[in-house]
Amino acid sequence: MRRWLLGLVLGCSFVHGPARAMDRNEMHVALEQIQTHRRVALGYLQTGNAELALVEMERFRDLLKSDSSGQTWTEPDALAALARARAAVVQGIKAAEIGDLDRAGALVAEASRDLDAWRQDAGFALFSDCIVKASRTYEALDIYRTSRPDLAEPSVRRHILEAAVATERALARCNSEAPPEVRTEPEFRRLVDGFTASLRLVAEATEKQDKDYLYRLLIEQRAFDRLLAFRFG
Repeated sequence: MRRWLLGLVLGCSFVHGPARAMDRNEMHVALEQIQTHRRVALGYLQTGNAELALVEMERFRDLLKSDSSGQTWTEPDALAALARARAAVVQGIKAAEIGDLDRAGALVAEASRDLDAWRQDAGFALFSDCIVKASRTYEALDIYRTSRPDLAEPSVRRHILEAAVATERALARCNSEAPPEVRTEPEFRRLVDGFTASLRLVAEATEKQDKDYLYRLLIEQRAFDRLLAFRFG
């Protein structure tokens, strides 16, 4: 009996022994998971769904532990960034629990800023980075959604066309960089292909100097931009 108990204890000690250091592939997977839960939590907070936001925020918080799932982070800068991110998410959870979703969203949005800086310095590029860059590129076109342009002015038309082309190129880059399972996902295809098709109509709107047509296109493109950020950014 004692031998059996000793074997059981040793077996449990082996299974639940000290966590091992992650290799780069495992860190990359962990960073993708962190980004995913951050993105989904933000999406729920922005739509006012407090209950689902809290579920995702708690998952986000747990992924930011320095030691989880039998693996551990060892890089000092990464550990410090994880700790700061986790502290911010904990505060965000408290804010969401009392109904302050705006503050919770701000805390979650900023939580992984230092971790993002670390991973970029360390050479960990994520697919979501491409989506973020594409969204930033689109900002140069989106300004004409809130401030109607003078399409009679050639320089304005040229700037609008250049912004549309730059955004289309950014989307094409994300399409080429997308993991195979993402590239063939129906929702990704709908958003990227729909966004691209809409951008290609901008030339027609500017040539006709049709402000209303351009405005409708920009409203549509803004929706594509936001949905891409929500699902893949």
